[in-house]
Amino acid sequence: MNRQQQPNFFDVHTHVNFQAFEQDAEKVIDEAFAAKTWMINVGTQHATSHRALDLAQKYDEGVWASVGLHPTHVEKNYFNEQAFRKLAKEPKVVAIGETGLDYFRLEKNSHKLQEIIFRKHIDIALETQKPLMVHCRDAYEDLYAILKEYQGKLRGIIHCYVGTPEMGKKFLELGFFLSFTGIITFRKNNDPLIEAVKMTPLDRFTLETDAPYLAPVPHRGKRNLPVYVRHVAERFADIKGVTLEEIAQASVQNACAMFIGKKV
Repeated sequence: MNRQQQPNFFDVHTHVNFQAFEQDAEKVIDEAFAAKTWMINVGTQHATSHRALDLAQKYDEGVWASVGLHPTHVEKNYFNEQAFRKLAKEPKVVAIGETGLDYFRLEKNSHKLQEIIFRKHIDIALETQKPLMVHCRDAYEDLYAILKEYQGKLRGIIHCYVGTPEMGKKFLELGFFLSFTGIITFRKNNDPLIEAVKMTPLDRFTLETDAPYLAPVPHRGKRNLPVYVRHVAERFADIKGVTLEEIAQASVQNACAMFIGKKV
């Protein structure tokens, strides 16, 4: 990507490194670049983390990687701490995760193991001074309790935030950003998630696709793409009652400040 070309949008959490894009990953990235969209490809196991880094290293700018072991994989995948530490030190790796807690997919007896692995990711984030890419499903209170222990030391985003505005405020108070997906295009205006969008300050949010999942309206049910982050931005702007341009600019500035340490 041309170093002088500034992005209009920044998809901070996508998975072009997944098998769903095995045949056309570079084409998908080229289409995103054509729409002036940057991205972070997020690993969920060692192999997909390595693939995210491989993709990022093909581009001077516009594609970065996050590395980690997703909480739903902790029972069947050994967390090779040494291997992840090595990946985390790479310059094109800008975040640690996808990591966190998932009480929806896994039984209660996995919760302690999830916490142990999550804390190992936190240790790596602290050592490398890189932000966390946090996954949470049906576990916001426990997640908050853990993150509160590190208040003032950790930063990152709560990926695919779908909680209440009250819970969202608690994460914001810890210094984390809330990150929103195409799910906001599915919800009605009186939904708690929409209220969470309304209360989130314009300097404390990011936008994402979580592609290939969660394609926003008007592409719901199809394979999601990084370029569709524009639709998330459009809905976010509608909820906030401001222009698309204002939301696009704020989301890019927030993403760059959080992950790549510069203004655009």
